[in-house]
Amino acid sequence: MFSEEKRVLLVDSDVYVRGKVKMPVDAPSFLYVVADISGYRGRALLPVFHPMVLGFNAGFVFWNPSKVELDFLNKITEDYLLQVQNEFWTEQAAWSALAGRADSKGAFNGRDVCNMGGLQKRSPQEVKENVTKWFGRNDPVDDPSVIEKIVEGTSVVHFPGPGKRWIGDFATPRDDADQVRTLRWEPVENANFFERGLLALRMAWSNRQ
Repeated sequence: MFSEEKRVLLVDSDVYVRGKVKMPVDAPSFLYVVADISGYRGRALLPVFHPMVLGFNAGFVFWNPSKVELDFLNKITEDYLLQVQNEFWTEQAAWSALAGRADSKGAFNGRDVCNMGGLQKRSPQEVKENVTKWFGRNDPVDDPSVIEKIVEGTSVVHFPGPGKRWIGDFATPRDDADQVRTLRWEPVENANFFERGLLALRMAWSNRQ
């Protein structure tokens, strides 16, 4: 649909933009929000035969449509995604595989674009630092002051899953909402051999549910 465009920005309905922002002029082909886990679903052979990135969350994605190869997307859909009964998270697996083929990809800086999901696994500091965790569990966050510190200074907040409970209190404008801020980002690499093995195991486990 947007093959003639240089860049497209996808924004989920549970994303709140807290003030005026500008996309970086040096943005890579895929620029995305980092999730707490690599929450993908599909046949476990997908990360074995195709490079993928970790923690791709599709809530706020800035990408180059020319890098979306429809033949490849159709192939991995037929070979790895349509066979699972529960399609939840197969979209993010497809995004991850598309990004894995791109020469350049990156993640938004967590201090600019914040993903409020995964606080049961990540500490507030890990949320800010875009940490993806395979294991671990933290106590549920019930203290609004903790959420306030995470959101403080951010320009874009994603409230996925359990994070939706905080929308009413923290979908609020920045103090300098009229000032234009350029969103920062960091480059990311494809999952290494060991991480791809962990992805395959996780996807095999998810398919049992």
